[in-house]
Amino acid sequence: LMMLSSLAMTLNFGKTPFIGTPSFVFVIAAMSYQLGSDLLESNRLATKLRESEVARLQGERDLENAAQAAGIGLWSWNIPDDRIVGSSKAQEWFGEHDHECMLASVMRRIHPNDRPHLRTAIEEAWESGTFTTTFRLARGEPERWLTVTGEMEFDTEGRALAMRGVARDDTDHRLSGERFRALLEAAPSAILLIDESGRICLLNAEVERMFGYAREELLGRDLERLLPESMRGVHVRHRQMYSLGPSKRVMGNGHELRGLRQDGTEF
Repeated sequence: LMMLSSLAMTLNFGKTPFIGTPSFVFVIAAMSYQLGSDLLESNRLATKLRESEVARLQGERDLENAAQAAGIGLWSWNIPDDRIVGSSKAQEWFGEHDHECMLASVMRRIHPNDRPHLRTAIEEAWESGTFTTTFRLARGEPERWLTVTGEMEFDTEGRALAMRGVARDDTDHRLSGERFRALLEAAPSAILLIDESGRICLLNAEVERMFGYAREELLGRDLERLLPESMRGVHVRHRQMYSLGPSKRVMGNGHELRGLRQDGTEF
């Protein structure tokens, strides 16, 4: 019908006829323009996608290189699928160079005595949203300690989706702490470490012997319980003044102090 109502043109070049109408030519031109625009847009988007993918891969490589140089392992746990993915350092510690593994596989690579502590840390992360723990690997000499930290990711309904974080070798720090404690225990003097509020954080065996307390009875308690009651108020004020401007200086030089044993006797 359109052909009959339109102006027909027939041009015979050799054996090839050309038949067209103005409206049909207009439709073809419009379609060609639209298809050409779509093709150009598709090419532009494809180029942009390739560039973004290259940038993403480059970013991942840069992050991996930085983590490798720092000696830390990056890891991500997809909780619904129970799939753990890690960087090369994390794979070295947990996955035997497998790109993916499950939580049960990681557990087998952790020292048996530390597995319950790790499970507790995971359970607590469900409540707090953050995860941190230190444990030993099951194999290897000398003993290797790792400190692992991470954050939980939840959906809008509060379901756990993933946990992501870092792991670092904490062996040297751990051994340094153990050497410090060994020296502390061997010291012939009673030595205590307290925090800014005066609570006892650390003590050696000589403190136990001198004051007659078991270690567990003093940890977390105020230092002043080791002083006679008549001296406690003065000592609290002295300690508070020191905390306002702490500096390295001789403490107690020239003073005669008295201690209070657990049985109530002073010395």
